[in-house]
Amino acid sequence: MILAGDYIPKQKAVHLDLPPGTILANLEGPVLGDRVLTPSPKSGPSLYSRAFEPDGRSFIFMLANNHLMDYGEAGLEATKSVLAKAGVPFCGAGANLEEARLPLVVTESGKKIGIISCCERQFGCAEIAQPGVAEKGHWLVSAVKRLKQSVDFVIVSCHAAFEHSPFPSPRLREFYHLLIHAGADVIHGHHSHVPQGWETYRDGLILYGLGNFAVDPDSWGKGNYLWSIIVHLDFSSNKIGWSLSFADIRVSEKGGICVGLVEGDARERHDRYCQLCNMAFDSDAMNSALWQEICVLLFDRYYGVPLHSPGYKSTCPLTTRNRLRYLFDGCVSLLAGVSGRKLRSKKELQRGLTMLNFFQCESHCSVMETALGVLSGTVLDQRTKLTYDIVKELIFS
Repeated sequence: MILAGDYIPKQKAVHLDLPPGTILANLEGPVLGDRVLTPSPKSGPSLYSRAFEPDGRSFIFMLANNHLMDYGEAGLEATKSVLAKAGVPFCGAGANLEEARLPLVVTESGKKIGIISCCERQFGCAEIAQPGVAEKGHWLVSAVKRLKQSVDFVIVSCHAAFEHSPFPSPRLREFYHLLIHAGADVIHGHHSHVPQGWETYRDGLILYGLGNFAVDPDSWGKGNYLWSIIVHLDFSSNKIGWSLSFADIRVSEKGGICVGLVEGDARERHDRYCQLCNMAFDSDAMNSALWQEICVLLFDRYYGVPLHSPGYKSTCPLTTRNRLRYLFDGCVSLLAGVSGRKLRSKKELQRGLTMLNFFQCESHCSVMETALGVLSGTVLDQRTKLTYDIVKELIFS
């Protein structure tokens, strides 16, 4: 079995030049086929793929993520129909909370592997009588223990991370450790859209973020968004064997997406990147310090304007774009103060959805809490020149 990251090719065909094996990946967004659907209300982009072409490979898809329900229940049903027709197993979404949490059991090398798919709370999570995806939570502990009684190995696939960060939060790391204690053998992490590190903990393997596996390069630019970690799992013995490779994304001659292994200089660069990522696991203190560094560095870019909080110190630089947005927002606020009325425009409604997403998602909350705590001086600043140099090399390499 090959564990891979985020799969969202949109309108492009995908060719996979990879070793043989079933690919377990995160299906980032619904597959709509020929259906034309209206996006659901939310903040951020609405993603979908028009078709699924397996390129002669066997897939297992994890559906629990923040984009699977971008086109509502109709998008979910379209996706299930397409995957069922292609004979692709999946889990992580359903007509209600109970169905969304159901595990998937597959057999490989004569062993039964139980798989649970879940994600951080964002738009589209299932409720008791509402379709959607499975939200991560403490229910996973008992679910893992129960599943382990009937299978040989358990994989928990979790869509959770601060996007663009090469490090996990200490809080998420602690939760993954808890799942290993409960009986999980592998944590399959994704959502950061750039590769993160990995660690072995007790007898388990934790992969914090594998990166973009098969995505449309036109939507992601370049750099660390266009390569990923792929993990080869061997279930032939009583203990899981594993090895890692790197894959990059190229545009094929016909304009499609080609995913293949990398060697030579590119592999050396990716090795260096991962060595730096894995420094977060040298100690709890280093994990915390690197997390603070990335939160402060990226705080204004993603949170400053909606929160009307550019930070407290010059160590939180303002982008040129955000300077203009602050100026515009200041004028709007002045107008509201003079007139005594708050504008209710589409932009303001969208800002409300953005704020909702910030406060319902654990990673967003953790970033804001960490950055504001450090910048205001209410949290001990653990950053050093070493952590700054590490983050600078990872982000701007």
